[in-house]
Amino acid sequence: MKLKQYISNFYNIILRDSDRKPVFIIFYEIFLLLLKDKTFPVHYFSRGLYKKGSSGIFNYVNNKILYSLNAYFNDLSQEYYLDNKLIFHLYFELWQFPLPRLLAFQNKNMYHFKGKQLFIDTFEDFNRFINNLLEISDTGAVFMKCARGSYGGKNIFMLREEDTGNDDKIHKLFELSCKLDFIFEDKLIQHEGMNKINPNSINTLRIDTFWPKDGLPEIISTNMRMGLGNSYVDNISSGGCGIGIDKNTGQLFEKASTSMSVAGGDYYAQHPLSGLVFKGYTIPCFEEAKQLVLNAARCLPFFRLIGWDVAITKDGPVLIEGNTDYDITSADKYQKGYRNNQVFRKVLQEYKILKKNKKRS
Repeated sequence: MKLKQYISNFYNIILRDSDRKPVFIIFYEIFLLLLKDKTFPVHYFSRGLYKKGSSGIFNYVNNKILYSLNAYFNDLSQEYYLDNKLIFHLYFELWQFPLPRLLAFQNKNMYHFKGKQLFIDTFEDFNRFINNLLEISDTGAVFMKCARGSYGGKNIFMLREEDTGNDDKIHKLFELSCKLDFIFEDKLIQHEGMNKINPNSINTLRIDTFWPKDGLPEIISTNMRMGLGNSYVDNISSGGCGIGIDKNTGQLFEKASTSMSVAGGDYYAQHPLSGLVFKGYTIPCFEEAKQLVLNAARCLPFFRLIGWDVAITKDGPVLIEGNTDYDITSADKYQKGYRNNQVFRKVLQEYKILKKNKKRS
């Protein structure tokens, strides 16, 4: 976001926020961060540091550093392992990881379904294919996900049995499938403990891992994303919210927040739909979820910094996807500043060395 937009947000949003700090304190803290980081601290707004009660402004990491980490710690030439959902699924299936049930996948007009290849180039054939998918579904619902480029919940669609009569919806999906490649997964049955938070969406854990040079992968932090209303996706950019989790106890922090794109978003002490109070609520199967991503990280030695998405089902944790170029700024916010995180300090220490060496070369 451009500086001009932040100035506009300051006048139109922050100054009108009854929960903000005094203006002179805001300017003073911005000045201190500017001196420290030698760059305008846009994170001061997105992390909600301008609000009353927020403290530890030096504990947070500026966006300029966070956005540059991927290129230093991950081999970008290998990104297809994570960027392509089909490759991701097939790769981790070989390692026998728990994954969503893959029903079919497609490349343009060629569909792979039940061990056979189907050539589908008409709406009628596509509609018949969708009906066949729903017939073999264990849950009566199928997720159609773009194999690449579905960041933020984009190009992810859920199909139910009642949609088979919706020609407009099916026709739009057919037209989209002629342009993009998709995978088709059975809907997961979420753990009852996660349904208590919001039963309408799969409320996923985002667990960040770092692989230091002198050891095995470690967990940096654990956070959770959830839908706020009736949406079946939990992505922050699609209207969901996120909250930090104590990585040692598996308990939620006190407040969740929505999008950080403007100025910190809205804050919730309890879920607006279910009414569940966040503070102290324990995530089920938490230790198993942490071990799952640590095992997964060891399978990808060319990626040292990964954000993993994990769903908690009735049968335990399931690996949804891994991300290298992910929204690590959210983790910085939910964890109340990554400079306080012992594992992330290792990232920063090595980042400084790698950056210095790059300048020399």
